[in-house]
Amino acid sequence: MIAVNTDTARKADARSNTTPRAAAMSTPTTLSSSRTVHGAAGIYEDASRDALATGLNVIESWMSDASRAQKDWLSFFNHRLDKDTAVFAGLLQCASLGVFIDLQTEFWSGLANDYAELAQRSLCWLGDAAQHAVDEVRKET
Repeated sequence: MIAVNTDTARKADARSNTTPRAAAMSTPTTLSSSRTVHGAAGIYEDASRDALATGLNVIESWMSDASRAQKDWLSFFNHRLDKDTAVFAGLLQCASLGVFIDLQTEFWSGLANDYAELAQRSLCWLGDAAQHAVDEVRKET
């Protein structure tokens, strides 16, 4: 609710030959939250500022979670590269077709398991990030 100081509005009206309503819109008013704003535009400025602050907090939370995911993915790909290099080196040293097939089977099985674990961790990260964003919005309201 906006509380308009009618004495100030009348004085401004007398000085500027404007209507009391126009004078009230250009005169500082006080919101119930004890913020001083300038007319109706101030309400929108406060709402915009609050929305911007909430948005920035959500983005900060999201970026923090994204950083965690990025570190996890980089670690995963570094680990996979080490495993892949070891398997390819082993394939070059295979003396028989049976050992070659066993090594390939082990490689594909390990690859599928590693990527399934990465997908599971990534989904957990997305869930955590979404929950953190919701928490930030709730905290601001």
